[in-house]
Amino acid sequence: MKKLSLIFFIFLLVGCSSAEPKSLEVIGDLTENFDLQTLYEAENKSFEKMDYKDTKMLAIDAGLLLSKLPLIYEKNRIYLKSADGFMNSLDGESLNGTYIGYSDEYGWAFVSDKHPPNSGIRGISEILIVNDTGSVNHAYGLNIVDPKDKTTLHYSVGELYLKPYRSFAYLDGISEKTTEGKTYKVPGMKLKKVLSLSDLTDKASNLSLMMTNEGDYEYFFDEGYIELNGTSLNYIIPKTYDVYNGLQGIMINPPQMTVMDTYEAVRSSLSEPVMVIFIDGFSYNQYEVLKETDAFMKSFACEKANTIFKPVTNAGYAAMITGQIPKVNGVLDRSYRTLNKSDIFSLASEQGKSSVIIEGNIKILDTSVEPILNLDKNDNGMTDDEIFESALENLDNDFVFVHFHSLDEYGHDYGDMDKRTLDQMFLLDGYVEELVSKWDGHVIITADHGMHTTSEGGSHGEFRYEDLIIPFMWGDF
Repeated sequence: MKKLSLIFFIFLLVGCSSAEPKSLEVIGDLTENFDLQTLYEAENKSFEKMDYKDTKMLAIDAGLLLSKLPLIYEKNRIYLKSADGFMNSLDGESLNGTYIGYSDEYGWAFVSDKHPPNSGIRGISEILIVNDTGSVNHAYGLNIVDPKDKTTLHYSVGELYLKPYRSFAYLDGISEKTTEGKTYKVPGMKLKKVLSLSDLTDKASNLSLMMTNEGDYEYFFDEGYIELNGTSLNYIIPKTYDVYNGLQGIMINPPQMTVMDTYEAVRSSLSEPVMVIFIDGFSYNQYEVLKETDAFMKSFACEKANTIFKPVTNAGYAAMITGQIPKVNGVLDRSYRTLNKSDIFSLASEQGKSSVIIEGNIKILDTSVEPILNLDKNDNGMTDDEIFESALENLDNDFVFVHFHSLDEYGHDYGDMDKRTLDQMFLLDGYVEELVSKWDGHVIITADHGMHTTSEGGSHGEFRYEDLIIPFMWGDF
């Protein structure tokens, strides 16, 4: 009898004890993936044992948990989804004093004395974080740019998870085995959560351009799938099962010209002198102001063009002088300097043409021709006047490449459409006019990226119309 009592006591003890939590992903509007099991392993002191129904659980204050998440937005709604599909929605600011805990009997569960009874969801399989601020952050989520309407439609990852997504059977591989002379093949599939572009916008698109934060840049006539992948997005081509990780945005009906056309325009014109005038941060919005005046650059032929992602100087410059996308030329953002492909200056040299790069006070990329650097000798806060003078002194070359910086600098300080920035654009227009007046040959004017207005001035580097759409201008003089 004593032995049976001891066994019963041990059974109760084991049955009522809390086990170590199993994996529970937090998805949606976070900067990176997050798992509660990983949090427990790193910070088990944040969890406490508490009674739950007929057992004990290991639980963390839900408000404390929220503070530990790598949130994108300050205010969020929290969606708790159970394995059977039931889901509830909670205001993130109401979570203090509530708990999310784990037990073997009930899995992950939400415990609250202040919310209605139906909030006490058990068997939680997923926690979804959704932006509830009313503002957007273009650096995360999906951006859909329409160059014709000059708009950018934004969805956070969390918002996309609330859309009616579908499951797509993705072919992950095929295994085979030969038995008694007969080969048996079994495809291995993964179900992926996907949306179509038409699920998100009713704008018709004959051609779409997809870009990723890994430097992919692909045009598509047939619509692919946007894969919801926790805290990030991928792009899937259903017919080929190709996957592009780190989807940043899609441009519908993109311009015919791109910043990469600079390379081909120079290559095809090297039989005569060619000058490229690279105006850093020159957006198409700014060009539209210029063309309504009597500015000299208005006389050039001009097309709307798009740059690459990420729309920053190093990446745009590299695409310009190699004619290749970031994934191919090797320059994805400001942290890269080395080109994986030969540049247009190397090609000019192979054809026996002399080249010169007139630059500001720093070398931006490791080009095949060393740039002529120019310091701010007159201490006026910029180097464009020195760049201009240096360019005038080097017009005896076959290929002249001039990089003006001040429009970008003014845009950052005051905003892209501020009067002071636009006045600087017209000052550069005067520099361009004088350079062209002393030039006999082909001239190309373009930019590495555009710019958008912020509360502090201006910025760029996001997948949005203002940053991606630039002018591409040309003329013979």
